[in-house]
Amino acid sequence: FPDAVEAIGERYGIEIKREGGKTKRKRRQDPRPVYDLNMLAYRFYRESLKRSPDLISKYLEDRELDSDIQDYFGLGLAPNSWHSFVEFARKKGASDSLLQLSGLSRRGSKGDLYDTFRGRLIFPVWVDGKRIAGFGGRTIPGLEEDSKSVPKYINSPETIAYQKSVILYGLPQALTSIREAREAVVVEGYMDVISLHRVGVTNAVATCGTALTSDHVKRLKSLASQVLLLFDGDRAGRVAASKAFKTFVNSGLDARVIFLEEDEDPDSIARKYGDKTAEYLLACEKRPLLTCWIEHLVEKNGYNALSELGAAARGKLSTSIASDLRLIENRVEREELIGSAAFLLKVSKDDLAALVDNST
Repeated sequence: FPDAVEAIGERYGIEIKREGGKTKRKRRQDPRPVYDLNMLAYRFYRESLKRSPDLISKYLEDRELDSDIQDYFGLGLAPNSWHSFVEFARKKGASDSLLQLSGLSRRGSKGDLYDTFRGRLIFPVWVDGKRIAGFGGRTIPGLEEDSKSVPKYINSPETIAYQKSVILYGLPQALTSIREAREAVVVEGYMDVISLHRVGVTNAVATCGTALTSDHVKRLKSLASQVLLLFDGDRAGRVAASKAFKTFVNSGLDARVIFLEEDEDPDSIARKYGDKTAEYLLACEKRPLLTCWIEHLVEKNGYNALSELGAAARGKLSTSIASDLRLIENRVEREELIGSAAFLLKVSKDDLAALVDNST
């Protein structure tokens, strides 16, 4: 609680006094002007979507994003223009320095400001019901910006209002469902979250263009007891799952992963199974993160499978794993994970436990 109070104090430039007369003197730049400008941009993008050409409506229809879901997540449209928002914001009194600070505009090589988001479907990243930290933008087939040389998604940069390592997309919309289910479903993209909500999986959230961090996990810990990760089944997805193991260590959360089949993602699953998506996910194999982590270590050591390990490799890998398992603070959790790791490695649980106790 004291840390939370100090964090809020830093956010708004308020000095926080602790008992004993100590004062939190560090001050941060006030993020409220950025929040205000982001809200102005939100209204601008929303109005642009209402006046959008037919091809935008067709795209939204094809993605099964009806008006209700558009309103619920506040989707908008950045016009396919270099200066529309900059000119609009200036007329509303926004300074050029604030436009840059917010990440909504950038300065060109000749010194002129131009819009960061152009010709894209806009996803506002809400902090709560009244504040927007930043935006994501997706190309739309048929618009000029849509080409192989342009990234499909771009995001607001880090700002005084937008820390990607902390914020989860869709959390305000998912808050009630996560609390009720005591479980959060974590995916990797804006469209994945929206599609899952559309078919009833309303406890879905996503990271904002970054890997899952310990701060994300801390936020989820305050709301849930379990986390389900939905990752692609390719190598990148397996690596992400292996890294997530250490992120969840000592979090107090139980986390598992579902690897989706090739060429599938949560958005395609939602469109394929509709209101049966929750049942489909329930029936999927859910793999422990410990298993993903150990399998990744095996691959890093040049082996294709655990069954290929010889005695020397098994011993070396056990020693490496033991040094990390030693960091698990809860004794019951540590003992259970030692048992699971020993089973996977086909070594004695007592021997692995001894390595854990003796590791430094």
